[in-house]
Amino acid sequence: MTDEPASRNLRWWQFIGPWPIRPLAVTLFAGFYFTFNAAASVVLDADLLGDVGVGANVLSIIAAAAVVWALLFAAQRWEERGRMNLAAYILIFFISSIAGVLVRSYIGQLADRILESPGYFLGTVARVAVPLLAINSIIGLATARLAAQVNRTEAALTLARQQQNWMIQADEQARRQVADTLHDRVQANLIAACLQLQGIDPTDRSGIDEVIDRLESLRKFDVRRAARALSPTLSEVGLASSLAELASQYEPTMVTSVRVHEHADGFHSKFDERTRLGCYRIIEQALLNSAVHGRATACMVNIDVTTELDASELSLTVVDDGIGFSDLVPQSGSGSALISTWVRTLGGQWSWGSLPDGGVRVTVRLGMSHL
Repeated sequence: MTDEPASRNLRWWQFIGPWPIRPLAVTLFAGFYFTFNAAASVVLDADLLGDVGVGANVLSIIAAAAVVWALLFAAQRWEERGRMNLAAYILIFFISSIAGVLVRSYIGQLADRILESPGYFLGTVARVAVPLLAINSIIGLATARLAAQVNRTEAALTLARQQQNWMIQADEQARRQVADTLHDRVQANLIAACLQLQGIDPTDRSGIDEVIDRLESLRKFDVRRAARALSPTLSEVGLASSLAELASQYEPTMVTSVRVHEHADGFHSKFDERTRLGCYRIIEQALLNSAVHGRATACMVNIDVTTELDASELSLTVVDDGIGFSDLVPQSGSGSALISTWVRTLGGQWSWGSLPDGGVRVTVRLGMSHL
């Protein structure tokens, strides 16, 4: 079953059908309808209808329902061989209703009354066929919509599982970057400082001061850079400084310019720490994608704030000069999953795509109320 019939743009006849035939459900309703008709006839003491015996009534109802079921079951099997059109669909219910009414008329000893005129007979058939058709259509439409909702839910669960995997990959990638910094730079400088200390004369004050300066530089830059990569202190150093330090990690391979609006930075920010942290992580992933996947040599980061009435909008733009996307549709990965998660958490929207002259533009918009 496709999701198309369950859409909100159905034409009026598409609500009627054709829907997959449900022989058992429709037959149960047919049996209920015949029973209700028989009971109402007895209560109203209608001519000839109320005089039929209980045994004949019960037998005629069971037989009529069985005939309806057999015809609908055969139609269901025929339906499985190919797509059914609307005319055939409606005709099947009228044929089933005609057969059911005839069986009920003869076994229930009602033929003289129901078949006395073509108009009365056709009216009786219509009173049976239209409710049966309506019941099957309601069941079909509800089933189609439920199936479409289940498909959407399963797709969302699949995407959520993929995003979980991407988040794990992104986390491991960030940890690997910190580990590489600690191993390649911090450890190397520490080893060099230790070797230098071993070769220094204890009385050589200038040599000792040189090693101390080297260790202090290591603490101030390399160790602090690794610590901020794990947890940037945006409230202390500001978003602009943190992003500039983040961008410097890719130099000289990729030179990045950073511009941050004053209302999004430092103590003057209109946005809370969580929002600014989200901006940092989004740009962190965008720069990583530009450097690793896009092989960009230049990148521009712009964070702007626009204010209208009682609301502010924070916009992030990252543009690089890399190779862009090889496909028409950008491929999702751990970086885009992390960006999507942050944007969704902050209640915003984002988009990305290749530029005509090469490179990629990432645009994020976060609508926030004044704090």
